[in-house]
Amino acid sequence: YLPPGWDVPLLLGRLREQPMFSDEKLVPDNYLLHFIATSKMLTLMPGSVVMHEGEFGRELYFILEGRCELSSAGPDGNDLPVAVLRRGEYLGEHGMLTGQQRNATARAQTATVLLEVPEQVMQRLMEIVPAVKQFFDHLSTTRSIESILKRMALFQGISGMDIRQIAEQTQVK
Repeated sequence: YLPPGWDVPLLLGRLREQPMFSDEKLVPDNYLLHFIATSKMLTLMPGSVVMHEGEFGRELYFILEGRCELSSAGPDGNDLPVAVLRRGEYLGEHGMLTGQQRNATARAQTATVLLEVPEQVMQRLMEIVPAVKQFFDHLSTTRSIESILKRMALFQGISGMDIRQIAEQTQVK
């Protein structure tokens, strides 16, 4: 089902805004149509929770419209804002890539339309489209490097943004 006002060309266009789907030669429309057919469209009201920190979940969520706020529990247990994700961005990749618990709570900040993709559907797409697998492999490697750098004394006091840039530029052989 598609939300009111949505049609297949609009949905395909929104998925093409995602960095891993932008090249039509690498990810043809028929692949995305199958991807959509085996996934679930979610329409959320502001304040609706998409996923809870600490829960296990392997679904990936693509933001097709609206904004989601990511938050994480601080030392006192209160939620601390971490980021705001917008149309063209995604969430839930940590659980999909690692099998670990969700590392943040995601809540719709505005009326939001998401495509919820089961892990098996994403894994199948990665099998048939090597560029999508490479995208997530690179993302996973970058996050691992970032995590290691943040724990090293040498990098204490360096901003998270700078550490991410270093991690993204690091080549692993």
